[in-house]
Amino acid sequence: MKIEYQELTALSQLLKNVYSEKQLQIKITAPDLLIHYDREDLLELIGNLLDNACKWAVHTISITITFSNKLVITIEDDGPGINNQNAQLLTQRGLRLDETVDGHGLGLAIVRDITEFYGGSLNFDKSIKLGGFLVKVYLPLK
Repeated sequence: MKIEYQELTALSQLLKNVYSEKQLQIKITAPDLLIHYDREDLLELIGNLLDNACKWAVHTISITITFSNKLVITIEDDGPGINNQNAQLLTQRGLRLDETVDGHGLGLAIVRDITEFYGGSLNFDKSIKLGGFLVKVYLPLK
């Protein structure tokens, strides 16, 4: 299967339109992906992470996809971030840490489920580059 750079650009443009009041800048650094994962699963995973970033970002989001011995998807924003204590709660289905922002508490739980299905891991941290939230998804290459 293949995910093209154009698809990531189209996904980011769609979300920029949804969150148009923020005038978001979304930088994508990624090759076209030849993947052995289900294309729809990866687009769902990236879409949920990007939607979450758009909700919390002030103006800037970065998506970086790299290959080393794993496929690494990194999404970071310039929003308020989260403390390490609350980061562990983020993937609990239906749990929302801030009720003032629209959502259902499902996006990161779906990301966790997809990541675990493929034998990967999910890490949350503070973005050094942008100052807000950072999420990394590590998926094994078969």
